Amino acid sequence: MNFWNRNLNLPAVLFGTVATIALIQPLTIANNSKDNLTADWYRYQAHDNSYLVNFPQKPQEKKEYIDTEAGKIYVVEAIFYDNSNYYSALHMIFPFEPQKINAEEILDVLRDSFAKSINMSIVREKNKTIGGFPAREVEMKGSNGSIVTNLIFDANGPTFYQVYVGSAEQTTNTPQASAFLNSFEIQTKK
Repeated sequence: MNFWNRNLNLPAVLFGTVATIALIQPLTIANNSKDNLTADWYRYQAHDNSYLVNFPQKPQEKKEYIDTEAGKIYVVEAIFYDNSNYYSALHMIFPFEPQKINAEEILDVLRDSFAKSINMSIVREKNKTIGGFPAREVEMKGSNGSIVTNLIFDANGPTFYQVYVGSAEQTTNTPQASAFLNSFEIQTKK
């Protein structure tokens, strides 16, 4: 299964238009509860201290600049693979004015783009708040496996966060997946 090991196209609403940015996706579901399962996991801190998340082991980092109509976006994605799962966390700061952003519309665009880019269908979605910011918990399935992701958008940044677990199996409903997603904590205050 290789749906997570390639560049994805994420449309982002920039200045009221849709532009395409490329990156490997990830980021978020967090209720800030601590799970005993993650007690011996690696506590990852984002390069700019913006979030923390527990990985089963120390993740690799993928760093890249994405060219968009509004300017370059710097993305650092933390990634860990095990035998059957892919764990990922990332964030990106958009180079435009916060007042031009509708967080719910951005979340819709990012959700739909992510599902399309990995050829999966949305099977469950839940609106939520993570770290005081609007978020979506989305489960997706396809012939190549399943993903559960949290998408979070801080319009004040404006910053997009994503955390997800992908599996070659048809379920990501595992204690490990939940523990990973629930360990995600945004460090900036709204």
